[in-house]
Amino acid sequence: MRCSAGLFRFWERRGHFQEGCAWLERALRGVPETPTAERGWALNALAFLCWRGGDTQRARAAAQQALSVARAAGEPRDVAQALLNLGMIAYVGNAPNLALPYLEESVAEARQGGNVPQLSLALTFLGRTRLWLEGPFDRRARLALDESLDLARAARSVCDGPCVGHAGRSGLGSG
Repeated sequence: MRCSAGLFRFWERRGHFQEGCAWLERALRGVPETPTAERGWALNALAFLCWRGGDTQRARAAAQQALSVARAAGEPRDVAQALLNLGMIAYVGNAPNLALPYLEESVAEARQGGNVPQLSLALTFLGRTRLWLEGPFDRRARLALDESLDLARAARSVCDGPCVGHAGRSGLGSG
């Protein structure tokens, strides 16, 4: 299960969403359903690959299970990731009103978990969702997007100039 979860970036970056999902699902079936950090991580990886591959229904189920497992395991980073997955699933599903509370809670949990790239991404989607709902002059959207950019720059996961050799330095969950 740990190996499959550790490879999810490989599958995601190469667009092998179905292959990654198949490996993760097989691995998850092969271990007890104990709420561990490893199980939460694997479920979050599965949810991410599912929604990136366009299967939002399967993604939502995996993300909800990941949220339950991460909360039981007491893992703020994984809680933040599950909430971020749920928010992004709603966002790509044209449901910004559903995305907003997930993303707000994800930001709060990401702050607690201390994962800067994850917080930056959660703030980005929170800002984008607020822009969608409230329009371009929403102060909270601007604050979220400014903070996200500041964090990304501080983590060196954004490029302000020519970005040769810079790809892949940030990412969802940075697992």
